[in-house]
Amino acid sequence: MKLNPALIEKLQVNLNDTKRHEGINAKEWAKYFIDHNSINPLLNRSYNRDDLIKLRGNDKYSDQDVCIAILSWGGMNREHARKFFSSKEMWVPIVNSLRHGQIEKRDEAYRLFKNLKSKGGLPGMGPAFYTKLIAFVNPDLDGYIMDQWVAKSVNLLLDNDLVRLNTQGIVLNKNTSEIYETYCTSIEEIAKMINLKPLYTEEALFSYGGHHKGAWRKFIISIWQKELNTSHRQNRKQRKKMIYMNMHPIEFSEAIAAFKHSSIQVNTLGGGSNFGVFSKGSNLEITTTGDSVGVIDKEHWDKVMIRMKELPMDERRFVGRYGHGDKDYSWNEAPNRIFTPYVPAIVKYLIESNN
Repeated sequence: MKLNPALIEKLQVNLNDTKRHEGINAKEWAKYFIDHNSINPLLNRSYNRDDLIKLRGNDKYSDQDVCIAILSWGGMNREHARKFFSSKEMWVPIVNSLRHGQIEKRDEAYRLFKNLKSKGGLPGMGPAFYTKLIAFVNPDLDGYIMDQWVAKSVNLLLDNDLVRLNTQGIVLNKNTSEIYETYCTSIEEIAKMINLKPLYTEEALFSYGGHHKGAWRKFIISIWQKELNTSHRQNRKQRKKMIYMNMHPIEFSEAIAAFKHSSIQVNTLGGGSNFGVFSKGSNLEITTTGDSVGVIDKEHWDKVMIRMKELPMDERRFVGRYGHGDKDYSWNEAPNRIFTPYVPAIVKYLIESNN
């Protein structure tokens, strides 16, 4: 196994540029697809990686509870989770076997999940998420998360397309258990070279996203985009996907500064129309195409940012998550029925302007 020494050195230089990921409230996440009265009260909290590792052997959590904690931390789309948990009789036996040490190797765990996925038994879930289950349901297996950011990093360090991804960067189910084993072994070799435990090495390769991304994440994005430059159409689609997948809360002061000098036209989240935004004193003034005018103050903005943080990453781009309605995902506490949904569109504009 040959690793690129120059890129290993680049990774090592950026090891201190870290930000520990904290998930969203697990009970609130699960209420979307499970009756709230039947959800374990212990899940009324958020989790980080260390918390998830400690769930091993905790008999106060059922197999389903453990999965809720892990997948809420991972930010799984709740529509996908609804499908996944509707077929729990298919996958709970694997999770139970993992928890009780009856599956002894990480490649065996991967093979069981992959085969079940191929038979339709894991709706809404691919390798990026079932490797999260392998990683945390039984940490003793030393199985690592194989999501797009760590996979892209490993492929780059190996100078080899070991993990198969589609053009949007999604890890494909065609990756075999042999590929997963080599992937995990690669992370362990990288760990030796940078003098970190493998689990922390995987976290370092993941880096962090958001408006102010980690240095290693920025580097991986730049390499990935260069590889897509052979197709302009593919590059536009990928760029749009990356912007949506990096919609993180932004400080109100940053928005005020961006619109201070003139009114700027911003596309709505759905892209069907646009609206004007201008900083007026300490507030943002929004003007719709119908000439309706609304004011967004810091309190309003901060409430929307809290809402955004509570949503799984790939739900943050949907306008319905920010407005009133009768759907499970509606936000009837939105400060303003008309103007609140424009706030995440402003966030999207600011992120796009900086990419």
